[in-house]
Amino acid sequence: MPATPLGKIRSFDQLAAYLLDELGWPFDDRASFDDHTFDYTPAELGLPAGEAFTGIEIRTLRPLAGSQPWGIIFLQFHKRSLGIAALRKILRAFVRGKRASAVPADRPTWELENLLFVCSHDRGSEKGITFVHFDQAAGAVAKLSAFEWTESSHNRTVVTENLRRLRWPDDPADSAAWLRNWKTAFDVEAVTDRFFKDFKSLFAAVEARVKGIRDAEACRLYTQRLFNRLLFLYFIQKKGWLEFRGDKNYLRALFAEAESRKENFLDDRLHALFFDCLNTPDALRTPDAKAKCDRVPFLNGGLFAPAAPFDARGKVIIPNPAFGDILDLFEKYNFTVAESTPLDVEVAVDPEMLGKVFEELVTGRHESGSYYTPRAVVSFMCREALKHYLRATGQSAAAIARFVDDGDPHGLTDLQSVLDALRTITVCDPACGSGAYLLGMMQELLRLRDLLFAVHATDHESIYKRKLEIISTNLFGVDLDPFAVHIAELRLWLSLAVEYTGAVPKPLPNLDYKIRCGDSLLGRDPSESRSLDEGALKDRADELAELKAEFLQAHGPAKEEWRGKIDAIEAKIAEDFAVQPGVVEWRVAFAEVFRDGGFDIIVGNPPYVRQEAIKHLKPKLKQFQCYTGVADLFVYFYERGIQLLKPGGQFAFITSNKWFRSGYGGKLREFLATNTRLHRLIDFGDAPVFQAIAYPTI
Repeated sequence: MPATPLGKIRSFDQLAAYLLDELGWPFDDRASFDDHTFDYTPAELGLPAGEAFTGIEIRTLRPLAGSQPWGIIFLQFHKRSLGIAALRKILRAFVRGKRASAVPADRPTWELENLLFVCSHDRGSEKGITFVHFDQAAGAVAKLSAFEWTESSHNRTVVTENLRRLRWPDDPADSAAWLRNWKTAFDVEAVTDRFFKDFKSLFAAVEARVKGIRDAEACRLYTQRLFNRLLFLYFIQKKGWLEFRGDKNYLRALFAEAESRKENFLDDRLHALFFDCLNTPDALRTPDAKAKCDRVPFLNGGLFAPAAPFDARGKVIIPNPAFGDILDLFEKYNFTVAESTPLDVEVAVDPEMLGKVFEELVTGRHESGSYYTPRAVVSFMCREALKHYLRATGQSAAAIARFVDDGDPHGLTDLQSVLDALRTITVCDPACGSGAYLLGMMQELLRLRDLLFAVHATDHESIYKRKLEIISTNLFGVDLDPFAVHIAELRLWLSLAVEYTGAVPKPLPNLDYKIRCGDSLLGRDPSESRSLDEGALKDRADELAELKAEFLQAHGPAKEEWRGKIDAIEAKIAEDFAVQPGVVEWRVAFAEVFRDGGFDIIVGNPPYVRQEAIKHLKPKLKQFQCYTGVADLFVYFYERGIQLLKPGGQFAFITSNKWFRSGYGGKLREFLATNTRLHRLIDFGDAPVFQAIAYPTI
């Protein structure tokens, strides 16, 4: 009998048949799956009594080869999935040297990084199987990597990129090769690199088929906006929020309908979907739009607001086969709506890919000296800044380090002051690009607040509400490139959407005044004390803070009403301060932050480009104490970043270390020595931290 198709596997017996037929695992097909395994109870493994481990079946595979280096643990969850923390507790029971006393002595144990978990889970209507690998080689805390499939997901990536690497080896005695080959099944970089390569090729092909836009740069921006919208919907599809005539593989079903009716997909379906449904509350939608798009939520947020002039119907022509190619590409890969952290990685295309695609491909950011920063670097820098920021709560350095680095809040003596500090922190990346540091800081703030809740029942908000509060209160960014700003907003929206558990998502927040588009360097020194004390500016700042809070959650006519009020006040302040177009005047753009003295943390990866390459900047950069006639722009971002901080604020950048010894770095060295206290400096020398920077330093 042929193996059950992947998406329909419901039992470990069916899974064993698949592994036997498709991957050559040497199961005896005359025996049941139970005959190939050892069973365990939670008590035998030393697991704590309680709801977390109730109704769970735990088995290990009996060795199928004499020198088998892999320990394979099968977990069957009933009614719900198991959290990562609980999975880590099970893990310890099978690690060599950590066996619980109740486990029979003849049962095998393994090295931690040689354990493979196969988890069968039931998430309501979604049943699936997840393969999980822990790698101790990643550092002090084991890195978790996983891939999964469900009945509703596209499983091509799982088959071609993950499972095929778990084929039973031709020579089981070669344990080193066996370990090496199986670990590649959990290499998320291989999946993302493959996706990026395919995406790059398809993007160029689709861009060449766009008709109606003569300007090359405008055509490229239009094409990227189209891809972003479709990518966003592909992620949202995973939440089950889109449905066309009962089919939750929404975009493919909508495309098939357009093809069957010989319609133009862009004009006759996507135009209605983007602008008449996703951007329009249900009560205001026309019957025609509802008929064309069926079940679609109102998303708000600006992603699907029409952009003049090319979003007008009939303005741009793209043939249907181009959209077929886009859907074919997306369906080759498994998408996940969760952004991975450095320690927990899902081997699939995640929303971080939006940032990588933007930084590496789309708008020539390399010419402007901006590069995508790896998430491990982002996480480290955010944690270091947070540790020093939280010292102001009066906790010991050791307790703060255990809390931030190890996830252990037990040493904290004043939980409320720590929670208050996390809730009120203001963090800014003055060259935010596609938002890597904004997302990284959001993940860290969410993690720390979750720890307080889990251990001490402090901070009772849901994860969705915590994320919304973090985005609304704590995160700010600026970038010169309008499309970078758009991508950063998009990633924050996706990160928020993944946490909403209702059947219909809430409208997305409006982030227009959280991430500003403009030049971070050319405005006046925001630390000048005169700025907020002149006239009624402080009163205006208080008013702006209230208006922006209302605008954040507004939609429909109220949204534009609040926007008009904010713009009118900012325009009056800008007039008083003679603000130049395209320049971020920090005291105006973030008046609500500077009424309290500035930002708590500045963090980022500023652009690497010589100032001589941008000739119009030279006279305007002379306002900086660090000015020299020849320097990298990041020198001025150092000074501007320090200016943006309130007294006692924390600063973390990664740049080239050229300023340590170069002539143009002399004034920067003097500025930092005079105005800051150095907590930590890491010079990586020629270590390949990431390809963008030669001789990086944090």
